Amino acid sequence: MARRRFSWTNHQLDKLNKVIEVLDEFSNYKPLTLRQIYYQLVGKEYIENKRSQYIMLSNLLKWARIDGYVSWDDIEDRVRTFHNAAGWGSKDDFIEQELGSFQY
Repeated sequence: MARRRFSWTNHQLDKLNKVIEVLDEFSNYKPLTLRQIYYQLVGKEYIENKRSQYIMLSNLLKWARIDGYVSWDDIEDRVRTFHNAAGWGSKDDFIEQELGSFQY
């Protein structure tokens, strides 16, 4: 199955280059959050301080990472936690674990 591609416009590539500029400038502080990058871009007057610009940047960074323009290690979300959803080997394993939890 082929992966969906993002169609980069010149305007989006310009924004991406400004993001990369911020990431380079703050390389000693990586990983950065989306919010940190956003406010750097606002402070440099590259984007306006509007919710729509924050959403645009979030989407841009998602595709920049998927398409390999920005490393996954350069950006982090310090609020969300990662859950390793390994699952169970069988339904019996699941039932046994749930019954064990229920009984305590």
